[in-house]
Amino acid sequence: MKTFARPLAPIATAIVLGFLATLPFKAWSQTSDMVLIKGQVIVSDQVTTAVDLTLDVGVYSCDKVLLFGRGKFEIYAKDGERYELRFEQVGSVSKTVMIDTKDVKKKVGDKKHVVEFDVVLAPMDTVQPLHYAQPVGKINFHKSNGRLLVEHNRQMVATDPALQQK
Repeated sequence: MKTFARPLAPIATAIVLGFLATLPFKAWSQTSDMVLIKGQVIVSDQVTTAVDLTLDVGVYSCDKVLLFGRGKFEIYAKDGERYELRFEQVGSVSKTVMIDTKDVKKKVGDKKHVVEFDVVLAPMDTVQPLHYAQPVGKINFHKSNGRLLVEHNRQMVATDPALQQK
């Protein structure tokens, strides 16, 4: 009987990992009740700290999202949920984007829904620190036809100095 010098465990592991890597693509291609949220975070060359992207789903779940490439992100979201994406970087003004996928199924013709946007994080002013009063963007779908609706809010307010000293 012939024996192999290398065990089959690494080969089996590679096959299983290859199969698992295709699951998100298969799930995305076969279901129509998913929304792909994707984009890129653009930061100033002046701030070199890492960017954190936190995803809140409804009121029950909070997850960190890994950025890949040059600040790109992709999130596979279920329809009928509310998502809050918080973009934070030490030394930059944080931004929040709200996405409500409640009426996404009403869009005629499209089975796959993609929401794509970029977020620019500006350096924080050290003399007069400001932050955004509300989410900078609210994205949802029209209740009659599922058309994408985008709302912007760029109102900034003074940051409490006591909050800065954590």
